[in-house]
Amino acid sequence: MKRGVILTLTVFMIALCSDVASASEDEDRAKALERERQKFAREIDPVDRAKISIKISDILLEDVAESLKDGQFDTMEQQLTAYTETIQAAHSGLLESGRNAQKKPEGFKELEIALRKHLRRLEDFSRVLNLQRRIPFEKARDLVGGIRTKLLKVLFP
Repeated sequence: MKRGVILTLTVFMIALCSDVASASEDEDRAKALERERQKFAREIDPVDRAKISIKISDILLEDVAESLKDGQFDTMEQQLTAYTETIQAAHSGLLESGRNAQKKPEGFKELEIALRKHLRRLEDFSRVLNLQRRIPFEKARDLVGGIRTKLLKVLFP
């Protein structure tokens, strides 16, 4: 009897601690996202803006993963939209800077590497969803793949 009560309390405490840890991670990610967005707003160098955008996109993908795990599909789609907008802005910022990607690949190269990793994550996310829920991920994957292809063309014509 005593063992059963102790076991039940132990399981309850572990569950409680994991919920607290998850909430703490969400809060930490939200703070990190806000910090990076503030840095982005202050930064004027296109290469540094691209690097900050990569950090922001990584955080947003973590948020997408968390929303997917929790079954919050509306929130997940909003975060996925924010992710794609961030990636597009990083790409267009680099192109509009007038930098020669072959001679000065900094920024272009980092973005391409990040997008390669992101493509794998987007594929992993879409595999666990039904066909209806997969559509936003497929659109994001196609967009990211297109941007990555464009980056490869300017880096290696």
